[in-house]
Amino acid sequence: MASAFGVGLTIGMSQPLIALHLEGRGYSSLTIGIVAGAYSAAILLFGPFVPAIVARMGTVRTLALGSVLAAGALIAFPFAPGLPLIILLRFVMGLGNACDWIISETWINTLPDEASRGRVVAIYATIWGAGTTGGPAILWLTGTAGSLPFLVGAALLAVAFQPVLAARRLAPSIGRTTSSPHSVIRFLSASPLPIATGILCGFAEASVFSLFPIHATAHGMVAERAVLLASAFALGNFALQAPIGWLADRLSRRRLLGGIVIMALACLSIIPVGFGTAGLLWPTVILFGGAIAGLYTVGMVMLGQRHSAGDLAGASTAFILAYTVGMIVGPVASGAAMALWPEQGLLVALALVLAVFLVGILVFGAPSGPRGRSRGDSGSKRQRKTEEAPGHAMGR
Repeated sequence: MASAFGVGLTIGMSQPLIALHLEGRGYSSLTIGIVAGAYSAAILLFGPFVPAIVARMGTVRTLALGSVLAAGALIAFPFAPGLPLIILLRFVMGLGNACDWIISETWINTLPDEASRGRVVAIYATIWGAGTTGGPAILWLTGTAGSLPFLVGAALLAVAFQPVLAARRLAPSIGRTTSSPHSVIRFLSASPLPIATGILCGFAEASVFSLFPIHATAHGMVAERAVLLASAFALGNFALQAPIGWLADRLSRRRLLGGIVIMALACLSIIPVGFGTAGLLWPTVILFGGAIAGLYTVGMVMLGQRHSAGDLAGASTAFILAYTVGMIVGPVASGAAMALWPEQGLLVALALVLAVFLVGILVFGAPSGPRGRSRGDSGSKRQRKTEEAPGHAMGR
């Protein structure tokens, strides 16, 4: 968790830093977007291979490889002479962060039992979110000009690896020698609800961070204040994960997902009214951010509930790939909706995907308790009865 905070801090500072650096060098917004897309492309293309690499190299060595790749790319970035090398370095950062992201989430999910999984994952999500949210504050100390902020980011990655190095004897074996990209793809169909949750979370988070300030200016808010709405959304991202994790250990996780989606839809219905009442808008945006991040937390908990330690690397990879797909599709779809309805298009797009997800839970979902698999996964009537009870602990 200490390592995850450091990595999250570096990611949180590097994203705005790279955009500002490229803008300062005269690159267009389209080019900056393409460079950002190289990062997501690396996760999509390289992610399926991470479980196989972990199985061969080991957990700590693969984490070290990820840290070296990301740190090396950061150091080289301000000295890159042209766009092709800039895109390549951003791609290499994605490769390194994919290793850290997949392994850290898999490692965390191997530790708890079902009685505490929700709380442990929620603590991890809170710490990671605090890192990514606090990352831009590093830029306030270092500035954005020159190579210094890039060197500081690389140094933070080196420091973040030290807790892992100290705990190397405790590192779990989280890969199988039979792991392959094909086996990772299999998890996409084997865990439809967590995978759909990952896509939904990525869709909503990327849409809000990319377009919510523009939505706010369309409602008369000045740009400087509109940017702070994204910060309020990020505050909810990590501030509300602890109570959601606590609930995930006590309620049916499938029903909890449904409740979170209903809360998010309620927030979307309040936001248009909130632009006329500041005291209503800001708390609603914070609550909405917590609900969207809660989707990721509960989806990650359900993966740990469903899969054994040996399979978790592949399952976590599939979940992260789904989230990344949502990040790519979300701003495009929401941007198209805003082109049709400038004032409400973003909210309409978000409400539509949330509503479709909720209908899917109601139509296809059976209750899933925090201690066991869904009723549809059990093999007997006796299992079905016990799994509905939150207090029942069923072994793998």
